[in-house]
Amino acid sequence: MSANWLNSALAPVWTVQPAFSLIVCDIDYFKLVNDTYGHPIGDQVLHSIASRLQKQLRRETQAYRYGGEEFVVILTETTLEKAIDVAERLRQAVCATPISTRAGTIRVTASFGVAQQDPIGDRTAWDVLQRADRALYLAKRGGRDCVEALGQPC
Repeated sequence: MSANWLNSALAPVWTVQPAFSLIVCDIDYFKLVNDTYGHPIGDQVLHSIASRLQKQLRRETQAYRYGGEEFVVILTETTLEKAIDVAERLRQAVCATPISTRAGTIRVTASFGVAQQDPIGDRTAWDVLQRADRALYLAKRGGRDCVEALGQPC
């Protein structure tokens, strides 16, 4: 996902009040899944996680793959507090049940970073995504399998 694509996707909602929020999700220790079971099983895990995320979202809200094992969710007209609730629901959906694969069941967790658009301070959607990414980094550093928003502890 490039900065240009993100800015284009969010152009229609940039001035919507309340501001939109972004969630960035990263599968914890995904490299270990690929190294242990191989990339075809890793692909199964990715598809299963994507499905779990999508089932927790409204029909018009999409989870987009962002890089290797990361997903981004754009929540229009959603405050930070509500976005944190959504991210927690997504986190629980990921870790609630092990994933069935051809190699057996694999328990997976994910970490989440959340940020809300600041209509005054953010110049582009990329600014919001970078804040959500920083929050994700805090979640990873704080022990993984949690939701972090800047200023919010795990």
